[in-house]
Amino acid sequence: MSEALPIDPVAASRGIPNRSLRPREGVALLEGWQQCRLGDLFENRKERGSQGLPTLSVTMNDGLVDRDEMDRKQESALSAEEHRLVKAGDIAYNTMRMWQGAFGLANVDGVVSPAYVVLKPKETVRPEFAAYLLEAPRLKHLCWAFSYGLTEDRLRLYFDDFAKIPAWIPSLDVQGRVVETLRVWDRAIQVTASLLATAEKQVSLERMHLVRRLAADKAVRIASLDEVAKLVSGGTPDTSREEYWMGSTPWITAKDMKSFRVDRSELSISEAAQQRLRAVPANTVLVLVRGMTLMRRIPVSLTSRESTFNQDVKAILPSPGVDSEFLAHVLLAQQPRLLASVETAGHGTGRLDTRVLCDAEVPVPVLEVQKRVARALSLLETAADAYARRLAQLKHERTALIRLLTQPRWASSRPVESN
Repeated sequence: MSEALPIDPVAASRGIPNRSLRPREGVALLEGWQQCRLGDLFENRKERGSQGLPTLSVTMNDGLVDRDEMDRKQESALSAEEHRLVKAGDIAYNTMRMWQGAFGLANVDGVVSPAYVVLKPKETVRPEFAAYLLEAPRLKHLCWAFSYGLTEDRLRLYFDDFAKIPAWIPSLDVQGRVVETLRVWDRAIQVTASLLATAEKQVSLERMHLVRRLAADKAVRIASLDEVAKLVSGGTPDTSREEYWMGSTPWITAKDMKSFRVDRSELSISEAAQQRLRAVPANTVLVLVRGMTLMRRIPVSLTSRESTFNQDVKAILPSPGVDSEFLAHVLLAQQPRLLASVETAGHGTGRLDTRVLCDAEVPVPVLEVQKRVARALSLLETAADAYARRLAQLKHERTALIRLLTQPRWASSRPVESN
């Protein structure tokens, strides 16, 4: 541990200010907090793996997981002895993605790729606190600052550079209290995610059941999508015109299509920009036809207000006698067939051919039945959306707590002058 840490020239070149590495003038760390480098908290475990241990992989969102349980199996030609040993309580990170948060705390002994770095926490830091510390936005930024590479996609963070990153840690007792606090949010997130998954499964099963029943009814006409609706393409305003991006009209992209109802967008455009695009009214069906998301699912959403959208999205304007909300549920019920038709357009981007979308089969019962089916399914969607919003809020709170509870506590070191 050291009281004043010298400036690292590489970090300085990445825009890390001096105050990040030195105690603040006129203030001092509260008792129990210490300034250090990450190398003071971890050893670099380089032990060989052994037969019989599970092979673990680092993921971006789920930490360290058993490779056999991953959706995309990754086969390795390396023997167990050619892997690195990771023990319960260790932290393994991907040298190429640590600056993006690709690391995980091991709950069991296992083996990992020799391309990973395995961190063995020292006695001065609790493993769980160390994992939370590395999640903090400030530490993630510093991991980027201390990584080397000619371009962003070639950045590497090896242990020798990782060990130079400055940090502050409290006493073991405080670390324990921080861990207990954050565990409450972790449990809440886990329970809410489980409730969301159950709600999404329920609405999916009910949707498929109702649509199949309608399709099997001989009294119900079956039409292709382009027979009962018009497909409209979107676009992007001139990004060099700043005034185009200073309005209140939603401009919807794949990032915004995360729920059944879209009531806001990350970017909005002005009236002048809107005049150059095709605006659609509230309750218009939007379908994503290009993007990486299509490799996993086909986002289908309904607009809550007049909106515009980019070229990766198709708007579907139903003909008279066809309810747009019902149409959205029919398309969501056809997820498996549409997903199977997605093509790869390069760099992992998916593409849903317009012809495939136009050929989608749509049962067309009388309008009253359409509205009744849509109303029942949308109630289930509303419940699922509520869980999704709660989950997002819990994750936001957790990030804020990690930022708050892992940053140093300061007190004034100047004497108080009496009058």
